[in-house]
Amino acid sequence: MRCVRCWARYRFLVYPISCWILMAATAYTVYNMAGRQTVPRTTQSHTTMVLVVAYMRSGSSFLGDILQQHESSFYVYEPLKFAADRTDNNQTIALFNGSERYFHTPEEKVSFFVETLYNWFTCNFNDLDIGTLTSSYLLYYSKMTRTYSGCLRRYNHTTAGIDNCIHHLHATCVPAKLRVIKCIRIDMDTVNLLQQRLPFLKVIHVVRDPRGVMNSRVKVKLSNWINLDTEVTDLCSRMTNNIEMAAQMNENYVKQIVYELVAEHPIGMAEELYKFAGLELSPMARKGVYRLSHYSPLARDCDWCTKKSNSTKTSLLWRSQLDLEHARTIDSHCLELYRAMGYLAVEDVQQLRNLSIPLRLRILPPGPL
Repeated sequence: MRCVRCWARYRFLVYPISCWILMAATAYTVYNMAGRQTVPRTTQSHTTMVLVVAYMRSGSSFLGDILQQHESSFYVYEPLKFAADRTDNNQTIALFNGSERYFHTPEEKVSFFVETLYNWFTCNFNDLDIGTLTSSYLLYYSKMTRTYSGCLRRYNHTTAGIDNCIHHLHATCVPAKLRVIKCIRIDMDTVNLLQQRLPFLKVIHVVRDPRGVMNSRVKVKLSNWINLDTEVTDLCSRMTNNIEMAAQMNENYVKQIVYELVAEHPIGMAEELYKFAGLELSPMARKGVYRLSHYSPLARDCDWCTKKSNSTKTSLLWRSQLDLEHARTIDSHCLELYRAMGYLAVEDVQQLRNLSIPLRLRILPPGPL
């Protein structure tokens, strides 16, 4: 009788079996809406997805925080760190869905990275690795994941805790108009693979003066000057290769950004970034960006903070700290990058220390800054 009533109501359907299909689909939808482990999908009309591709100590956290100022944003900071650390040490990765992954080839690792980023962008948390879902980054760097992280803490970051708290991630991810991921562990070849699955994905490639990058890495003890030749060669080679690959991609979906320009003109560049994402920089977001770059309550700027009392000063701090010898070594390995991005080699210590002498060609984006 139920099917007869359904057929009477939906008599415009051609075959009676459509009734059963409709009933089954409705039951499945209700079941998923009621469960904690829903796998919601998104549409291009609903959400803008932005991937920030950068390098360690390149200023990308500052840029990610600028995008996080949007009122309806869902921001994820370095979701590949745990998986990268595990694979680098030839260890397996446990997923929340109960399976385990081990990678025998670099291609398998890249494929997993693409899958992980895709799952974050589409709010499919069931297929993520447990390490990422319990990361402290979700508490300290992403505003919209702090409720989830606080819930998880009450369960001592256990798998049971994920099961009981994951609905908080869904509640903030699914309705977000802007989903942003910041990542330093992939290159443009990986981005290409991800865009095959997410063709509307917007990509921001952040480049910073390698002298500032290396000085910052040494300052926070992520590197040392002993390995300068090897490390800076790798850094500038990666940047140059990614710049070349980005130039071959659709310019509507890939934007290259010079970090120093963002630090010098945070509001103007924020407008450019939001415009690229198809969004407007609202008055509230504008205030947030201003606070990030003019954070006067800080007695001193910490090395890991994105809030700065003077973002321009912070971006140029390396010029008062870097030895001329180290600057020249970096210059010698990065000339190709300099030609591509407009950076200038150092001639003497006076030029290095005098901030009124630019070490970058004044390449500005269109529009007011």
